[in-house]
Amino acid sequence: MARLMYMVIAATFLLSTADGVLTAIEVENGWATESNPFMGFFLSVHPFIFMTVKSIMMIACMSVLWHARNKLFAQTTACLSLTLYAGIVGWHTHGLMNLV
Repeated sequence: MARLMYMVIAATFLLSTADGVLTAIEVENGWATESNPFMGFFLSVHPFIFMTVKSIMMIACMSVLWHARNKLFAQTTACLSLTLYAGIVGWHTHGLMNLV
């Protein structure tokens, strides 16, 4: 179970990173806006700051889930996070494909 949880957490982090990069690209080109005002502030400062803050927050959250990996709540939350980020990256991809 620990190996599966590790893979779910790693995949979630990768999808979160893809979300951040795609968001920064879309906002910088005027194709989208950041809907989270907290993260929007950091994106308005600089995309690198935005990605740094996003990565730190994801590492903190995923660390909590990893330490509670044997609990059903942590496993459910990790799977839900993976599903949500897959959907978000899919949404980005769909939007970018419509621009082409």
